[in-house]
Amino acid sequence: MQLNQSRTGQLAYILAGGQSSRFGQNKALVSIQGETHLTRLANQLLCDGLEVAIVSQMEQDYSKFGFRQIFDHEPNSGPLAGVIAALTDCKRQSRPHCWLVTCDLLDWRREWFGILEGSRQISGGAEPKVAIFESAEFLPFPGRYCVSILDVAMESWAAGNRSVRGLHKLLESYVVRVPISPDLVPRSFNTKGELAKLQAEAE
Repeated sequence: MQLNQSRTGQLAYILAGGQSSRFGQNKALVSIQGETHLTRLANQLLCDGLEVAIVSQMEQDYSKFGFRQIFDHEPNSGPLAGVIAALTDCKRQSRPHCWLVTCDLLDWRREWFGILEGSRQISGGAEPKVAIFESAEFLPFPGRYCVSILDVAMESWAAGNRSVRGLHKLLESYVVRVPISPDLVPRSFNTKGELAKLQAEAE
């Protein structure tokens, strides 16, 4: 499927530059319900009115799927390199914020868009720099990220930080964690066993 003009004018980036070492093969290319997962997830985002771009390593060629592809800020340096690449591209596109999603997310839920867009109510009316879901575990994705945090991310990177968790610690006062009902909690997989379990629970 080729990109169409987004009805919302907002960008979603799928972070797909990982090594998938625990999974044993590229998680983005695994077949789920007879469809390549990367395409499946991207199409869910498109159906929710978001423009989609893939963030990956240089050697990973996803162009055959028809989506715009950009490359990590620095190769083999973890998800923060993908976050910086996405924010840099979003700034070039003159968009104030973007949505960051990882390729191991089983499904994009349409309800999340409205829930995270409503994060201003929690922050007293001000637009938060980062809006993510409240969780007992660190859950930075999926999330809504403002490009205004790019300078902080770059400064953190220059200081040697390669951790998304480290970036969130720096941004702590600007991050809003939005409550979510148990049935809407994002489901991700890192191993084939986890994927099989999630699929069985969905049946």
